Amino acid sequence: MDDLQTVLAHIRRLLEAGLTANGHGFRLPIMASVDREGKPSARALILRHVDFEAREVRLHTDSRTRKVEEIGAYPYVMLVFNDQVANVQVQLKGCASLHQDDVYAEDAWTGASRSSRRAYLTEAGPGSSIKYPASGLPADVAAIVPDEARLRQGRHHFTAIRIRFDEIEWLLLDGSENRRAAFRFEADSGWGGNWCVP
Repeated sequence: MDDLQTVLAHIRRLLEAGLTANGHGFRLPIMASVDREGKPSARALILRHVDFEAREVRLHTDSRTRKVEEIGAYPYVMLVFNDQVANVQVQLKGCASLHQDDVYAEDAWTGASRSSRRAYLTEAGPGSSIKYPASGLPADVAAIVPDEARLRQGRHHFTAIRIRFDEIEWLLLDGSENRRAAFRFEADSGWGGNWCVP
């Protein structure tokens, strides 16, 4: 790839494939944020929505997680996508907003699968200490996906993370023909980019 616009189109295709193709390298990006001590914090999350034109991606999490606290204090985050089959890495940088009790969150909740929504029924928040390995789910839903009324009882633990990105880095590892490009969005001119040494 020797054209920056072709690279942007390639990035868009990879992100959109990560939404629909199980096992695709872009399905589970790593989201990095900064904790209250200024230390880096990173974790894998499932990509839930992409709107490349609006420069937005959406992820879901439990409101009791540390990442919610971190984003609330410092909303600038990075997502790292890695496709080992295509040997491509993409970084998105932008500002994250948290949605819990608004239309955006409700739309995300109702659009999520029932099995995904079941995770929000855990009695203690993610990361809480327990005495033995377990899912943390109550006994009545541990082995089943419950009905909508029971799922709804976990709704208050659900948070949609909306990330509006304004920087992209792309890295292609292709033996002796490695390529790297950086892009920045400007309100008056759109995406501008340049090549970088890999």
